[in-house]
Amino acid sequence: MDPIFYHSITLISFSGIVSAFAVFPKLFYVNNVMVPDVTDQTYKQAADILHRHHLKAERRSETNEKIKKGLVIRQNPGKNAEVKEQTSVTLYVSTGPKKVKVDNYVGYDRDSLMDSIDQDKYKKVVWHKETSASVQFLKAKSWRKNRSRQPGCSIQNGFGINV
Repeated sequence: MDPIFYHSITLISFSGIVSAFAVFPKLFYVNNVMVPDVTDQTYKQAADILHRHHLKAERRSETNEKIKKGLVIRQNPGKNAEVKEQTSVTLYVSTGPKKVKVDNYVGYDRDSLMDSIDQDKYKKVVWHKETSASVQFLKAKSWRKNRSRQPGCSIQNGFGINV
């Protein structure tokens, strides 16, 4: 074969390799972006802002005594961090104050109740005293009012039925 042919092939190959090093990095290069501050925004607002900055949002829930339910408490990475486009930003969204189960305190007298509960867990403890007779009357009245009747049952005069 002709030496010019080999030189031509070598030159074309060399040009291809040089152009590949010049072009391919630009095809695979990912831009850097600054993470915006999205705290005190709703999750939807924060996710929209991140999307406009070519970032992804990942939601985590967290209780918080001070930040209103549904607002972003904090984020990771933090504001002004430099990251690659399409990086996930974890948004910690408030579920509001931690909820506690309240026990049934019916039948307790005021003094023993106040001694037994941890008043630091509650903002306000309100005491409503009911006599046994009034509670019995309210239960009976509520039962009569809300009781559903089955077809074919017998009822006394003065009682209602749910249709």
